[in-house]
Order: sequence, then structure tokens, then C-alpha cells
Amino acid sequence: MNENKWSSLILAVIKPVLIYLIVTVIVSFVGGGVMGALLSGRYISESGLDMDGFMTALPELSAKYGLLLQTIAAFISILIFSRMYRRQGFAEDDRENRKAYGLRLLPALIAGVLGALAGNMLLNAVDTGFLSEGYMETERLLFGGSFAVQIAGIGFIIPLCEELLYRGLIYRPMRKVLGVNAAIPVSALIFGIMHGNIFQGIYAFVIGILFAYLMESYRTLAAPVLAHMGGNCLGLLLTRLPELPGKSAFMILGLVSLAGTLLVLRLVDRNVEKA
Repeated sequence: MNENKWSSLILAVIKPVLIYLIVTVIVSFVGGGVMGALLSGRYISESGLDMDGFMTALPELSAKYGLLLQTIAAFISILIFSRMYRRQGFAEDDRENRKAYGLRLLPALIAGVLGALAGNMLLNAVDTGFLSEGYMETERLLFGGSFAVQIAGIGFIIPLCEELLYRGLIYRPMRKVLGVNAAIPVSALIFGIMHGNIFQGIYAFVIGILFAYLMESYRTLAAPVLAHMGGNCLGLLLTRLPELPGKSAFMILGLVSLAGTLLVLRLVDRNVEKA
């Protein structure tokens, strides 16, 4: 592989990731400033600003509004990434494949739901003593806001943003240079690393392979987007259900879900063969 291809690939990967990080930081900074300005009046007395009270309240405020800010950042990023995706020449081919498959994209949704269920159950079946503080902080951020914001953000807006980024702007250029067999795990590895903690990173790496496989099979972002949205909505539903009694129940349900995922992927292959 020549040097120009490597440099082009590195730029193709780094550029959208940096854009996403910059947008997230700006939205968090501006949103935090607005939040501080609106709430600072609660901590002002005759003796001045009660910094101790304000700083004590910050973790609770971050948990309450963090997901909203992240959702806003994802929405802004979608606008940017959609334009980048079109300019790279992928959008037209993507649209044609989406129309060609139509309802035959539904197995992708089912695969995402079953894959997410399998991942959640199997990870919960193992010893969770290695859970990092980063994971716990992410959990507080994601599930600290209102359920309506969780549905809008985790269920729809953030998955669309991440699929545009990881399977659109990263996987597709990577596939051209590295080939399918390398691009799928490498793009999934980037997806896992960007989650920032071991527990979510392992889950995101495995599910990222599934999403990239669906992208490769259908050649349209609609497939991994449906899978990602379905999996995330299932995850939200699981937080509302009572926990299963014992790790053996997690393991059994996880293995059954994994078998179901593999069967659905066989249906995906058959749909693709018929196209």
C-alpha cells in the first residue's frame, strides 16, 4: 500500500472523529455555561457566590442534562456528517440500495435487537468486578435524564449520528483501502475505543462487527441504523424491567439470543443473494 493511500485513510478516519469531539466539547461548554448562568442565582447570597453549593450540585446537574447536551451535539454532527457523506459520493448508491431492499431490511432490525440482547445478557453473566468508574459515569450520564430524552437521544439521534460516523465516514473509505476482512474489525475497534471504558468498549467492538457486517451485506446505512436503533431501544427497555435472578439466567438468555442473531444473519445473506 503506497504512502498516499495510508495518509488519505488516516485523514478519512481522524477528520470526522475530531469533528464529533469538537462539536461535543463546544456544545458541552456552551450548555454548561448556560446552565451555570441560569442556576447561579440559586447560590448567590449577601456574602457572595456559594461555590461549594454550586460545585456540590454539579454532578447531579450533569446527570440530569448531560444526555440532552450529548443529543444536541449528535444532532448537529448529523447535519455535518450527512453533507460529508454526500460529498464523498456514497449517498446516491446508499439511497438506491435502500430502495431496492425495502422491507427486506427488517432482518437487520431484528439482528440488532437480538445482538444487543445477547451482548447485554452475556456481559452481565460474567463477573462485573472489572467495571470501571468511566463505565459507571457513562451510565449516570445516559440514564440520568428524562425518559423522553433517552428515547430521542439514545434510541434515535445518537445511533444515526454514530452510524454516519463509524459505518459511513470511517468504514466505507477503510474498506476501499484495507478490504472487507480488515475494515470490519478495525472500524469496530475504533467504535469500541471511542466508548471510553472497557465494559462498553468490549460490547461496542462486538456489536460494531455486526453493524459493519450489515453495512457490507446491504450496502446501505439504513441496515446498521435500524440495527443500532433497535438495539439501543431494547437496552432502554431492559433498564425498565426487573433484573433476572442469577447469572445462569443471563447466560442462557444470552446464548439463545446469540443463536437467534446468527439465524437472522443467515436470513440477511439469503435476502442479499436474491437481490
